Amino acid sequence: MEHLVRLESADETSVRGRGTRRSPRIGENLALSQGEAMVDHMQDNSCEDVRGLSHSPYEAMKRPVEHNDAQTIIREMHLRDVGLTLEIEKKSFIAPWSSAMFGETLVSDISKGFVLELGKRIVGYIIFYAVSVEAHIMNLAVDPLKRRQGYAARLLSHTVELLKKSHISECYLEVREHNKEAIGLYSKFGFEVIGRRKRYYPETGEDAFVMRLTLTGQED
Repeated sequence: MEHLVRLESADETSVRGRGTRRSPRIGENLALSQGEAMVDHMQDNSCEDVRGLSHSPYEAMKRPVEHNDAQTIIREMHLRDVGLTLEIEKKSFIAPWSSAMFGETLVSDISKGFVLELGKRIVGYIIFYAVSVEAHIMNLAVDPLKRRQGYAARLLSHTVELLKKSHISECYLEVREHNKEAIGLYSKFGFEVIGRRKRYYPETGEDAFVMRLTLTGQED
């Protein structure tokens, strides 16, 4: 499936979309992009991104139910969050996304992101896109100091729940072939390895496993 975005994972709490664009969401070389400009505007003016997603499969996600407990909350990611998510991104990946990549993804009609806050500080995030009945997880990461506490699983669970409500039938991701912890996490959610991409990660020359989660018939 050549339109799938490339993903990688550093451990069970880091999966990420690579710079090579196989999805329709972002152009590759956009140093002064609209997304980057919007990020600067939102951060300078402490505004909130309140755009709708009416032109994508997100009709059921416009007012998503937040997952809360006494200390943590999962909420929609906004452009004002890019600064903190970028800090985590740089700590998690060999070739991190830029602020422009985050910005253009967040203003796209086909993509959506969520952050997990601990004591009002972002400690993790997930970004995915959906076209028709297919979704793809592009980026998932947790602050290195907060890993192995179940936060990646919570973000993934939140996303899968929303995809079911939006009648998405399949969700894909890609992961480094030797990342056993990440593969184990995804397997617990029902993802299965369906293929391999040779030397998919140019930084290391590693292969990627393509994993798929079938959601049809899993609606609550």
